Amino acid sequence: MVLMLAVRLAAVLAASLVAPPSAAQPVSRNENGVRSLLRFAERVDTSRCGRPAALGVIVHSGYAHTRPDGVAVIPAGALGP
Repeated sequence: MVLMLAVRLAAVLAASLVAPPSAAQPVSRNENGVRSLLRFAERVDTSRCGRPAALGVIVHSGYAHTRPDGVAVIPAGALGP
């Protein structure tokens, strides 16, 4: 489950980096990644593998924090050297 979440997280981040910005309402790349991750988490079959232990997105820079919706925002620099 952890590996699947990590692979999906990488796909979410890659998709958020190439997504064109919306002309009607600009949305940050981080927000797009979080939205996609939350949609994915809703589709997880919790009867087979349980609820995800944590949800997080890795961002280029900034401060690490947990959003009000429970998603951890993790700057790449916090992952190690």
